[in-house]
Amino acid sequence: MSKTLKVIVANMAVLAVLVVVIEAALQGFSFVRPSYEVLFLQPHRILGWTQVPDFKYTWAGSFWYSVDFSVDITTNSLGFRDKTRELAKPAGTKRVAMLGDSFIEANQVVIEQRASELLERSLNESAPGKWEVLNFGVSNYGVGQYLLAWEQHARNYQPDYVTVFIAKFHMERTVSRYEYGAFTATEDGALWVRPSFRVENGQLIHEPARDFEKFSQVQQQLVQDKFGPDRSLKRSPWILPVYYRQLRQRLADRLGVQEPDAPPAKPEAETELYAVNAAILEELGRQVKEAGAKLVILDASRYFENGPEVTGFLKKSAETNGFGYIPVFEDLMKANRDGVTTRWKYDGHFNVAGNQIFANTIGTWVKQESK
Repeated sequence: MSKTLKVIVANMAVLAVLVVVIEAALQGFSFVRPSYEVLFLQPHRILGWTQVPDFKYTWAGSFWYSVDFSVDITTNSLGFRDKTRELAKPAGTKRVAMLGDSFIEANQVVIEQRASELLERSLNESAPGKWEVLNFGVSNYGVGQYLLAWEQHARNYQPDYVTVFIAKFHMERTVSRYEYGAFTATEDGALWVRPSFRVENGQLIHEPARDFEKFSQVQQQLVQDKFGPDRSLKRSPWILPVYYRQLRQRLADRLGVQEPDAPPAKPEAETELYAVNAAILEELGRQVKEAGAKLVILDASRYFENGPEVTGFLKKSAETNGFGYIPVFEDLMKANRDGVTTRWKYDGHFNVAGNQIFANTIGTWVKQESK
């Protein structure tokens, strides 16, 4: 064997040993601070999906270890992360029903630190009467699913205020029949899993998810073949490939090698987007008013860097229909400018401070409104 070849072989051996040592160290770290892939959502014929009812699991985000948080989650019998509530509203009690997605669901903090719990505590401390704040948030919901969650569950609890958490991506979900972020196993089949809406001749048309049965089969197969009855697996058996992919992406970004941008939405698609969401909010507001409650828009648009047209749309919708309107983005963005971090670094959802600021903003409005 030549001297050069011996050097190459020796270097490769050292590198291999180094890789094994590093991987072993990372595996040890992940053992101490584990993260889990959890199939915590299940198909629902009307809503599209909910969390699994009466389910307990640990959520530590999507990174290979629990870098931001590790939270024990328990759902109620309806598939929401909330305590069990009596349908009949106790005498002298006022209720706030919070409709939304994962930012309302708030699996990233312990239940006592969620905005809904903080809001309930604050209202009971300083607002007249007794208050209950009910959480109907579910990951990856769009505005259309807010309407369905109201019709299916929230209205049965006779709330006095009904809040909807909205940025543009919630509006975009409303007109999308697919959900690849939460249900990657449905990608190949391009399954229509989200109940959607359209406006036809001025009427709001509800379209149930066409592929519900196939969707249910795919998810059940995942439980059977991959997750098992606990519906939970430890993440990333091999950790170094995670960093290899990140390094490759950073190099590509530095060299200017990027995926081509998605084509801008056509004007007619944007028009449809606003028309459908306007019709849904109008219908939801009508039903909420008939139930003796008030609909309140929680405008998060600017916080997620949406343009002023989204803020204008939400504000106009509130003014036109007599809804409450809270620009929750203002206090959150001010906190960020003041050096307060409001979202987890790796997960991207509200952290403890974000939930507190969010709850304070809503509480200020509700206390003023209920005087």
